[in-house]
Amino acid sequence: LKVPETKNEELMKKYDLTKQVTENTPPTFIWHTSEDNAVPVINSTAFAEALYKAGVKFEMHIFPLGCHGLSTCRREVSCENGYRYVERWCDWCVRWLNKVFFNA
Repeated sequence: LKVPETKNEELMKKYDLTKQVTENTPPTFIWHTSEDNAVPVINSTAFAEALYKAGVKFEMHIFPLGCHGLSTCRREVSCENGYRYVERWCDWCVRWLNKVFFNA
């Protein structure tokens, strides 16, 4: 049984983050993996572009390897797949947050 795919343009627009960005969007830290099969990396690059156009501060990192849902990529979240190097995003994010919000 194949369920027909329906596209509700209004709903898609409502949940498209690129359409929600304004100059009031808070500074944003983004990371993604280019081999994520659940969410295409182009979604993150489009979001970064929208932030840039709105003049919102952001930092973005794209890792070449890693599946979707890596979270913090530590053993506590079952990241035993050899992609533990992705966990550095947490430290980078803390450094960035301190820089942006506390000028540290």
